[in-house]
Amino acid sequence: MKLLKEQGLFTKRFIINLVFSISLGAFGVIFSILIPLKFKQLIDGISSTQTVNTTVIIQILIFVLIEILLQIFSTYALQKLGITVVYALRDRVFSQIIYLKRNKLNDMTSGNLTSILTNDTSALYHLISSTMPALIISVLSIIFMSISLFYLSLKLSLILLIVIPVIMMIYFPLGKLLTKFSIETQNKLGVFTDFGSFISKENAFIKVNLTHELERKKGIDIIDSLRSISKKQAKIFAIITPIVSMLLIFSILSVIAYGLYLVNVGSLSLGSLVAYLTLFFQIINPISNLGKSFSEIKGIAGATFRIRNLLNIRDKEQLDFGKNELKINSLKFTDVSFSYESTEIKAAKTEVLKNINFSALSGSLTAFVGPSGSGKTTIFSLIERMYTNYDGKILLNNLSLEDIPLSNSREKMGYVMQNYPVFQGTVKDNLLYGLGSEISEEKILEISAVTNFKTVIDDLPQGLDTVLLENGNSLSEGQKQRLAITRCLLADFDLLLLDEVTSSLDAFSEKIIQETIDFYVKEKQKVVLVNAHRLSTIRKADQIIFLDKGIITGIGTHEDLIKTHGLYKEFIEMQF
Repeated sequence: MKLLKEQGLFTKRFIINLVFSISLGAFGVIFSILIPLKFKQLIDGISSTQTVNTTVIIQILIFVLIEILLQIFSTYALQKLGITVVYALRDRVFSQIIYLKRNKLNDMTSGNLTSILTNDTSALYHLISSTMPALIISVLSIIFMSISLFYLSLKLSLILLIVIPVIMMIYFPLGKLLTKFSIETQNKLGVFTDFGSFISKENAFIKVNLTHELERKKGIDIIDSLRSISKKQAKIFAIITPIVSMLLIFSILSVIAYGLYLVNVGSLSLGSLVAYLTLFFQIINPISNLGKSFSEIKGIAGATFRIRNLLNIRDKEQLDFGKNELKINSLKFTDVSFSYESTEIKAAKTEVLKNINFSALSGSLTAFVGPSGSGKTTIFSLIERMYTNYDGKILLNNLSLEDIPLSNSREKMGYVMQNYPVFQGTVKDNLLYGLGSEISEEKILEISAVTNFKTVIDDLPQGLDTVLLENGNSLSEGQKQRLAITRCLLADFDLLLLDEVTSSLDAFSEKIIQETIDFYVKEKQKVVLVNAHRLSTIRKADQIIFLDKGIITGIGTHEDLIKTHGLYKEFIEMQF
């Protein structure tokens, strides 16, 4: 309940619905007790007068109907309440994952985030819709039935267990429906898990493309379908539970009544015995549920703890979409130093970047070179504002990056990662991912021709409408990179960040990518920064920045550094 209060879900309406649903269940318990007591009256009447009181039979039938309806409405109302709460919580959880700053996500694994999004919220749904109400109803049932048992007899103690074939006849068709809905639910949960994995693993990809709301809407569509299936399951559960329970009770009472009628026993105690046995049978279930509910509450505590910890993090990205007149002509780092906030890295007390100074202008290509772990990709992350806890200044057009709205700066930047994520969807969907404006197919094909991606499109069975497999498994690495750079040209970004885009490409694909980079720099007059190991890319750079252990140890052209920078020369010789 503390979690619901923190998230604004423990509202007056929620309390009213919860109390109302439990009250229906409580009244159902009362009527379940009245039924055997009425049978006692019926049996005693048969024993003493040798006649059947039809009024009592009608009353029993009415009580049975009322008890069934109360249980149906109570169960459905409680499960619907749980579905509503888990829907709202899942919305909050995946919105939190998408909008959290990168430094807060570094200490969380994608598997844990996905587990919180799916398993933990499902556990909370079970707690609200089933465990807590079952606990309350069990306590009420034990109290009411114990009072009735003491009223009937203090000495009698007997366990009554009977299996009725007709119950199975009712259960099997409903059970098939439940199996069908269960399979649909598991399939949808699989889709939801994949979605949770994507927004966790590819969080940086979502951030640099400003598709926070796009992904949020995708998530809402998935949980909408889950909610629809869950409601169908709730209806079946609401029907099957009280019907099976009532059939069991009613069958036992009918057998006893019929037996008493045959033997024509006139003893008043026989009616009391039947009522007692019936109530004693009924009380077994709530007693077993009581222990089960307590154990489930303890098990669910861990899930609610993890959800609360995630939702209580307040360090989220603030986006403000609006008119954006920013045009990036220059980038400058002034005395920038940075350390990751990860607990393990903090313990090592080492800076990732130390006093970084450089500038890049439009129409120029800047290449970052250095050993792995020297801080090249970290520089790109700072430009994209994945992390903001750095010292020094990062300037765009002589404006501090911190003074520019986050959405404005990212709208003007393209970031092609080494392992560019391709999601399951059409080629066109991937090319236009996060691009707000309408772009015609003619424009797409025109730009694709520049990057030589058009040859890939032409070879696909449905062209731009071809559905790509998950992770782009139907494309080669070179084709993925050409897709990514084509998208950047379509977006016409002012600043392009290319992170090891040619490292795993063949010579042909590398040549195509290099020609596209040249086009973007010289023809489009953009600011382009690359992390590179390939000599062909490094040689053409207007400036090469050599990084070693987070420190710039040399800046210049390839020819300059070969002559003046021993470590650079050694690095080139080792690479090539």
